[in-house]
Amino acid sequence: MPVRLIDLPRITDPRGNLSVVEQYRNVPFKIERTFLMYDVPGGVSRGGHAYKRSQEFIIALSGSFDIVTDDGENKQTFHLNRSYYGLYVPNGIWRHMENFSTNSLALVLSSTHFDESDYLYDYDEFKKWLNQQPAGVLDTILTIDAPDGQLMAGSFSSSNLEQTSFFDLPRIQFREGNITPIENNKTVPFDIQRVFYIYDIPGGESRGAHAHKTCHQLIIAVSGSFDVLLDDGIHQKTVTLNRPYQGLYVPPGIWSQEIGFSSGGVCLVLTSHLFDESDYIRNYEDYLNQLVDLKGKSSVETLKKHSGKTEKPVEQSLDKFPRAQQPLLYGEVFEQNTGIPFYNLKQLTDQHSAEIHQAVSRVIDSGWFLLGKEVKRFEAHYAKYIGTDHCIGVANGLDALKLILRAYKELGQLCDGDEIIVPANTYIATILAITENNLTPVLVEPDMQTLQIDDSLIECAITPKTKAILIVHLYGKNAYTEKIGTVCRKYTLKLIEDNAQAAGCCYLPNQRTGSLGDAAGHSFYPTKNLGALGDGGAVTTDDPELAKTVRAIANYGSSQKYIFPYQGVNSRLDEIHAAVLDVKLSYLDEENKKRLEIARYYCEHIHHPAIVIPGKTIRTDHVYHLFPILASHRDALQKYLADHGVQTQIHYPIPPHQQACFKCWNQQRYPITEYIHQQELSLPMSPVLRTDDLDRIITLLNTWKL
Repeated sequence: MPVRLIDLPRITDPRGNLSVVEQYRNVPFKIERTFLMYDVPGGVSRGGHAYKRSQEFIIALSGSFDIVTDDGENKQTFHLNRSYYGLYVPNGIWRHMENFSTNSLALVLSSTHFDESDYLYDYDEFKKWLNQQPAGVLDTILTIDAPDGQLMAGSFSSSNLEQTSFFDLPRIQFREGNITPIENNKTVPFDIQRVFYIYDIPGGESRGAHAHKTCHQLIIAVSGSFDVLLDDGIHQKTVTLNRPYQGLYVPPGIWSQEIGFSSGGVCLVLTSHLFDESDYIRNYEDYLNQLVDLKGKSSVETLKKHSGKTEKPVEQSLDKFPRAQQPLLYGEVFEQNTGIPFYNLKQLTDQHSAEIHQAVSRVIDSGWFLLGKEVKRFEAHYAKYIGTDHCIGVANGLDALKLILRAYKELGQLCDGDEIIVPANTYIATILAITENNLTPVLVEPDMQTLQIDDSLIECAITPKTKAILIVHLYGKNAYTEKIGTVCRKYTLKLIEDNAQAAGCCYLPNQRTGSLGDAAGHSFYPTKNLGALGDGGAVTTDDPELAKTVRAIANYGSSQKYIFPYQGVNSRLDEIHAAVLDVKLSYLDEENKKRLEIARYYCEHIHHPAIVIPGKTIRTDHVYHLFPILASHRDALQKYLADHGVQTQIHYPIPPHQQACFKCWNQQRYPITEYIHQQELSLPMSPVLRTDDLDRIITLLNTWKL
């Protein structure tokens, strides 16, 4: 049988599509070995061998690559770039893989276990071996009849959570990408008869929610991450999968559900049986009833004891929570396992873990850690993304603003004592950047609807000493207005942007914040929309002289080695942070869209007379770094949410003019700012928030009693 492409079943679903490979059905051999290729650098080639006996089926789970096949006389190239078809390669065919897109994922199913003697690595040896084969022998698939197959030991009635296992799978590392092989009854404790994978998964989705009567499974996150909820009717636990070289073994009789998928994640499942609908239990109450039938009523008593209740916890809770949480509705376990953090930085980072690991390894392997290619690459990419001519990587967001103001002083455009207009409700870093340059902050109240600086009050604050307006895109919302631009032009004022919380935010469809004024400071603190693995920041500008001066001051004041025109500082973005930021930059717009969807969901469903959502109309140009609400009993609301496992934060509890470090302002009054700081509460907001998390938060808010 010749090399050929085979279309696979493709089951489309808004929660993510699914394709299936079953032995003797979709592929003409018994599946003995499955292996994954991942962390593949772009453009590399792999393979370059033939098998004497083994047949293969190759699928591009993610990305794309070419497979060049050679039967000794003719060559043929196949391009794989879809998850719902694969290339069948019989034995006796030389093949190699090339032109990998960066971080592609390849799945290879093989008809034999690993056997070094089956490989032909040298092309001349391959040709010699071909010539030695009897005529016609390679025209027949070397396979065996489909066996009846023996079921692995284990049954619905005997399984419990102690039998679920977290496998560390073999991980063979190569410069051109890593491989994880999985072999029947070696790596996994069963014969693999069916392989399926779920892809094109929207972030936050849930899949599964069923148990099997006889089927064993191994579940792997080959890309991205997700959690698996496990329940044996008595105990529950949650396992996070986020590595292609780790798998979760689930025996029959265990209720499982995959939840919290990172966007674009790929879930691979290896099973011991071909598809059989009668093997599924898809209703949780049916599952519990079958447990009672098989394990006896004593299990129900144990369940009650575990939940700490005398009534049936499931019957009282099923209609109160989304289906995704039902397996966890048993007493204390529910509260312990379903706390909602304010920001799940680990889960967010796990979405890009393979690319981040590769980027960090690339820097380590290079031996160059400061002021190198990674910083230059990120600066170029970020400048293009923001829409400016220049980007200078610095140590943090505060330094970015300080360096802008310091550079303007060195260029003679600002002097000690000059006034800078700034919103009164900003984070203190904005003001520190001004005072540390011996400049004078002039505080202007915000607008209650937008929480941004009130442009109608700016002109009244201008004096002969005013030299600049420093707007802050607070909470990830655009603060710029045409009126602010008009005022700057009228009075010849510099416009500086604090874009720390607004990476990706827009004023016009093709004009991002960070490019609206003369210069902008950016923060890459880990929890920002574009976050590094530590502190980081940048300055963006179209002014070449300002860019040159900022770069010099940030490097001890030197623009040429050992020549110091300025008394500078050490404020540099390192290579590792730049490499990681460059990875995450490509996902920024996608993750900001998720923030927008979450903000819209909050706005549409929060209905409580004591809770106000400022500027409730959703703006598609905002990036919702934070989602602030106002509540007159803010502290009581925060405690109530915390008592129910929902973490919130206050941005910010004390306004700058009331801080001890600014004693000269302590007697001044900014009533709107003070009102906001007394009532503001930030709800959980991140691209990895699941819909069931949002439903739980909203239910708690709407049922809050003063």
